[in-house]
Amino acid sequence: MATHIFTKKDIDALVWGDLFFGTGGGLPEKLNREIFELAFSIKEEIQVIDVDDLEDEDFLISAYGVGDPASATSVSEDFVKNAIEKYQNLTNSEKIKAIIPGEISAESLSFLIAAILDLPVVNSDLVGGRAAPEIYMDCFTLFGEPIVPILGVSPNEKEVFLRGNFSAQEVEKIMRGFFADNGSSGKVVGYPIKAKRYKEICMKNTILTTREAGKSLLKKDVDNFLKLNGGEIIFSGVVQNSTLETIEGFTKGSVFVGEYEIVVKNENMKVVKGGEIVAKAPEIIILLDKNLKPIHNSLANSFVGENVSICKLKAQGYWQQKENADIWKDSL
Repeated sequence: MATHIFTKKDIDALVWGDLFFGTGGGLPEKLNREIFELAFSIKEEIQVIDVDDLEDEDFLISAYGVGDPASATSVSEDFVKNAIEKYQNLTNSEKIKAIIPGEISAESLSFLIAAILDLPVVNSDLVGGRAAPEIYMDCFTLFGEPIVPILGVSPNEKEVFLRGNFSAQEVEKIMRGFFADNGSSGKVVGYPIKAKRYKEICMKNTILTTREAGKSLLKKDVDNFLKLNGGEIIFSGVVQNSTLETIEGFTKGSVFVGEYEIVVKNENMKVVKGGEIVAKAPEIIILLDKNLKPIHNSLANSFVGENVSICKLKAQGYWQQKENADIWKDSL
């Protein structure tokens, strides 16, 4: 069985890799780091297991954050444990065998759950090697898998539980409104699936890829990293203006660098120059600061007047197929 051992020594690489593949969204760096540190304080070694090494009948779930990343709050061990226990009681679910990360840049929550429950983390994520603004932008929606039953828990300890024939879009609307009224962000638990089916629909190896990206960024080996992964630096220059603000539970607006506009909806959704789209999600679009550190959009407004680089990486895995990439259209 191919099991990869992660320890607290991996936190820096994970956090920097998350900032890159989070494309400006996902958890803010400070909170992401805090959750990783809490996870490894509970369990010194956390296993990350390759999808193909799971037994076909293994029962998997996922948990992740929803809402405005800038409003995300700290997560306690009790908060996470209670959410999982509540979900299991409400669904009378089978014994959980592993945790699927919801998206890259928020997989620290999966590491925390894995540490608390003494379970492995799956070397994959729902979104497919990146972060996304809407919860339906994932492999479950692409391949027709239900995400319910699903439980949402807010920081003020209110809950909403959905079961039945809800589409991912309906769940998105309900959960987004619930969290907007109860702290702007929160956590969801759901996506029950057997490993046999998840093997058929998932993008593999995304957790290891994120860690390796973080190692390259920490070594400032960006050029080689981009070359190996089909990426490029589009432009380097000064941030002229940033209009990012929280609107309807999202971080929205634009960041202007030279003649380029980076349009944001939590994540960096597209790069526009002279009215033409230069890059667009699900391509990976990220701003790097002068130290080649990826910039989270909760901090983008503070970079006005600073030198940055606009970086693009080709869409990964199933996002390279046009029929799959079309799911991003409404957010572009």
